[in-house]
This record gives sequence, structure tokens and C-alpha cells, in this order.
Amino acid sequence: MEIITEIRDINYMLQKYKGANLQLAFYSESLSKLAIRLYSMNQKKVIYIIGIGCEKICGPFRLSNIDLSINDVVNSELGANLIRVFDKTSGFELFASGGVTLAQGEESEFGTSFDHFIAPDD
Repeated sequence: MEIITEIRDINYMLQKYKGANLQLAFYSESLSKLAIRLYSMNQKKVIYIIGIGCEKICGPFRLSNIDLSINDVVNSELGANLIRVFDKTSGFELFASGGVTLAQGEESEFGTSFDHFIAPDD
């Protein structure tokens, strides 16, 4: 499994998954942590983008043919510097105040809930 935290490196990896499918996969009880799953028949591995300190999400929970990017934004509505994960065509957006992490690996390397995320269930 590969973990990436730098926005520039995450965006580079996301370009390899342009046209993939997006699914809201996991979320914490408070919704402060969200994991978005990206998968494609053209890629052997899946990607999870984990938002920490999630403040706002807009758009559908499932998308196809995505073109995701990540950037830093100043959100006047929330009055904070945030990380924005967005799809360039659908209007999907996720804003996180604590940053984002990308994890890429085989599906079996990830758990089935945040309780066991990035560690398989026993």
C-alpha cells in the first residue's frame, strides 16, 4: 500500500484515475472523517482519499467518469483555509480543514469500516 499526503503528488496520482468511478465508502459517526473510493477496470489497485476534519460535502455519493483534483482554498462561507477535493465536471466537492491523504493499494489491504480501515478485518 502506498500513502501520499502532498497535494501535488496526490493530484499526479489522480490523473492516472481520470475516468474512474467514485463512491463515498466510509465515514466516521461525526462525519468528520470521510473516505472516498476510486476504482476503475483499467487499474488493478483502488484509491481511497481520506478527508480529515470534513466541513462540507456537495454532490452525489457515486459518480462515474470522474476528473478529481485537490487544492487549497480560502472558504469565506466557513471562514477557514481548507483543502478542496472536487470533480471538474459534476460539481462534487469535499472540504476538509485537517487535510487529505491518498492511499492506493489492493482492495484486500483495506478494511470494511473506519474501525478497521487500512488494516484488514481479522
